[in-house]
Amino acid sequence: MAQKGKAPERLAPPLEIVYLDEIAGRLADLYEIMKKSEPQGLIQPVTLSATEDLKTYEPPTPWFTVDVLNTGPNTVYIGINDKAKEFKAIERNRGFKFDFGMAKIEKIYYKCNRGETATVDLTGTY
Repeated sequence: MAQKGKAPERLAPPLEIVYLDEIAGRLADLYEIMKKSEPQGLIQPVTLSATEDLKTYEPPTPWFTVDVLNTGPNTVYIGINDKAKEFKAIERNRGFKFDFGMAKIEKIYYKCNRGETATVDLTGTY
């Protein structure tokens, strides 16, 4: 019992409260992950000019998917996020869809063979 003029002693919270607080924190983390796995349903079209020089395009916000359409006149090579990985060859008047399932497309690398050019239409979903 508290004496007159003294504040009562503070008791440690029950263990269940500590666990509930931990669970709430983890649920908040999971909610943030879930938000990243659902696209807003917005698209961003971009047209790029490819040459023999390796170029990079960085979307303003990471994309979930990107549709690539090569309108020519030559084959274009596309790499996503890591330029050291293999490039996907996309011939003239052909398309390809990169789908990562989450907002992970942050960089798009593109190039043509020596002496060639291509126009590439990208449509990213975020």
